[in-house]
Amino acid sequence: MADADLRTSAAWRVLDGFGGSVRSLARSVSPASVEELAQVFAAARAQGFQVSFRGSGRSYGDASLHTGQLAVDGRAMRRILSFDRERGILEADGGASIAEVWRRTLPEGWWPAVVPGTMFPTLAGCVAMNIHGKNCFKVGPFGDHVLELDLLTAAGERRTLSRASEPELFRARASCACARSSPAHWGTCSTLSWSKSPTPII
Repeated sequence: MADADLRTSAAWRVLDGFGGSVRSLARSVSPASVEELAQVFAAARAQGFQVSFRGSGRSYGDASLHTGQLAVDGRAMRRILSFDRERGILEADGGASIAEVWRRTLPEGWWPAVVPGTMFPTLAGCVAMNIHGKNCFKVGPFGDHVLELDLLTAAGERRTLSRASEPELFRARASCACARSSPAHWGTCSTLSWSKSPTPII
């Protein structure tokens, strides 16, 4: 994919946000691995494309829209890698949705500490927007419960971030809502470990 001409290989798609108020026509690719994603970054750099990231498109506004540029759909990278039922810690690809997390954790008696009002957002989208649930006054936003994340930078470098390892970058990536341009500048969350304060179902 690094040698692919994105002008011909990336399909045009009309994209919108959950609110439906704004639409965008952009080229779209859907890498299935971190290696393919790194190749997309390399091709975009070489061919002068700006990159935006898109999961399920559940942001109300235009967070994943970038007319005429390249939208990277992360939903092909959606594995649930592991779940520690004793501690309630989940490791998953960023493209996994809240619904897919539920399917893995609910049979074990665990409910995530923070969930949005719909089951469709991806974990990477939840990190990027630092989403909150109705209980945010008590448990905080999503980023407060991320233990570690793997970041693929725009330059193709893979970095593992946590509160102990590169804490400033971790806080910037996992604990604040990002402006639209920021994820493309930093890179994208490929896998994450979550949650610090798991909630068992009583």
